[in-house]
Amino acid sequence: MNATPAPLHTEPAEKTKIGRRVVVAASLREAGTLIGLIALMIFFASQSPIFLTERNLINILQQSSINACIAIGMTLVIISGGIDLSVGAVAALTGVITADLMFRGVPVPLAMLAGTALGIGCGVVNGLLISRAKLQPFIATLGTMSVFRALALIYTGGNPILSVPPDYRAFFTGTVGPLPMSVVIVAVMAVL
Repeated sequence: MNATPAPLHTEPAEKTKIGRRVVVAASLREAGTLIGLIALMIFFASQSPIFLTERNLINILQQSSINACIAIGMTLVIISGGIDLSVGAVAALTGVITADLMFRGVPVPLAMLAGTALGIGCGVVNGLLISRAKLQPFIATLGTMSVFRALALIYTGGNPILSVPPDYRAFFTGTVGPLPMSVVIVAVMAVL
C-alpha cells in the first residue's frame, strides 16, 4: 500500500487565514511608530535640503535628549504596569532648585546631588501614596504633579534662573566627538 500518514495537527483553512491577518495587523501596529517616523523624515527631507544634514540631525538629538532621559525612566514605570504623570513637574522642580543652588554659590557636584536627592524624595512621596495610601498611580501622580509644579513656580516666583556656573554649562554643552554631551548621557542611560 502506498498510504501517506495523516498529519498530526490540522487546522481549517479559514482559521489559518484569520491567524495570519492577526499577525500582520499586530506587526503593522508595532511598526506604526517607525513607519510614521520614516514618513515624516521623507516629507521633511523633501521640503528642506538641510533636514538630513549631520548638523540638523545632531540638533534634533540634542533638543530631544531631555525628553528621552525622562522617557527612559517612564518606560520602566509603564513596563511594571504603572503610570507617573508627575515626571515633568519633578524635572522642573529639581532643575530650578539645582540651578538656584549653583547660582547661590553651592559647588556644582553638591548642587547636583541635592537636586538628585530632591528627585528621589519626590519619587518616594509618589511611591508611598501608591503603596501605603493605596491610591491609584494615575490619581496619586496627577495630584503630586500639581504640587511639584506649584512648588517650582512658588520657589522661582515665576522668573527664570539664568546664571549657572560656566563649568556646569561647559559640561552639558560640551561634546564627545561630534555628539553633544546630553546625547551621550542619554545613550549611556539607555544602555544601562
